[in-house]
Amino acid sequence: MKPLFFKPFILIMLLLSMNNLIAQKTHIHENAEAMRIDGTNSWLSFYHNNLFKGYLQHTGDFMRIVNLRPGELQFGANGVLHASLTPSGDFGIGTLNPNYKLDVVGDRIRLRNSTSASAKTLMMRTDGSAIDLQSENANFLIRSTGGSLFLNPGTPSSGDGGIAIGTGSIPGGVILNVGKNMRLNGNGDGLAWTFGMNGLAIIRDGKLNIVDRDENSANDQGIQLTDNDGTYWNVYTDNANDINFGFEGSLKAFINDTDGSYIQVSDARFKDDIKRSPEVLDDLLKLNVYWYKYKNTVTNKKSFGVLAQEVEKIFPDFVHEKEDFKTVAYDNFAILSVKAIQEQQVLIKELQGQVLSMKHEIDALKK
Repeated sequence: MKPLFFKPFILIMLLLSMNNLIAQKTHIHENAEAMRIDGTNSWLSFYHNNLFKGYLQHTGDFMRIVNLRPGELQFGANGVLHASLTPSGDFGIGTLNPNYKLDVVGDRIRLRNSTSASAKTLMMRTDGSAIDLQSENANFLIRSTGGSLFLNPGTPSSGDGGIAIGTGSIPGGVILNVGKNMRLNGNGDGLAWTFGMNGLAIIRDGKLNIVDRDENSANDQGIQLTDNDGTYWNVYTDNANDINFGFEGSLKAFINDTDGSYIQVSDARFKDDIKRSPEVLDDLLKLNVYWYKYKNTVTNKKSFGVLAQEVEKIFPDFVHEKEDFKTVAYDNFAILSVKAIQEQQVLIKELQGQVLSMKHEIDALKK
């Protein structure tokens, strides 16, 4: 049987004229092309009691399915309706009553660029305890162009506004649980802050690190300050609750948690080229001690000490240059005092011997 060919107008008129004869039923049974509507602007109209309900139209390269009544345009398969388009333009999948421009009811939505197993895929799942937005075979970028990007801009004090990355625990703030490193660069100079370097650290241009890897190592925890040449200091606490200072992984001093004493490392295993000190008492007596006020201070309090220029002439190793200014290692005077007391004690014993000898001579003369 050859397919039927009709001009649109003739086809419509024929169908309308046959309406009463076949009680609004037309049955075409054919295994090949059964009906063709040919034309540059062809349509198939739908009526009920002479009321125009809608049409299926082909014009140019477009196909249109239009419902002219205030109801939805619904789609189905296997005898079940699955999608609906409302007169206001809301489209629903899995619901016949959509309330948004795209209203989807279902446990998964998938968007991909091909059907291959390696296709770049974006999937949204609602079948678990939370909404899961997942990217497969491609990087997942969230970007705002010409505006700001807000993630859950709530109020943490009221229990919302939480953002969790790398963990399922939602806080009233921000929790980051990353596997390796996280980088932040807000000033565009390329010197980003890096979080999580080799454990837990904060690094920017290699100058500042906050690390926490080995509590018993002077270079693996606390605040790490790095110079341009790669050398670094660590300031950290330990199980004894002391504040420790380490340089290049070697402990140098600490502040005692009990009374705040500053204690330097003095273990012989840290020292080399050990020699006894020469006598210092005569030189110590040459030092002048002053009361003075520091310039450019907010207080008017007086200080007690020495002048670096005078100390340098007598004890040059006690004076250091820092930023074109002279500084004095005041702690050295405590050791200097010990040495001076030792020398004085020798003099005292000598004088005691002389006094005792004179006493014996006087006693002998009295007899």
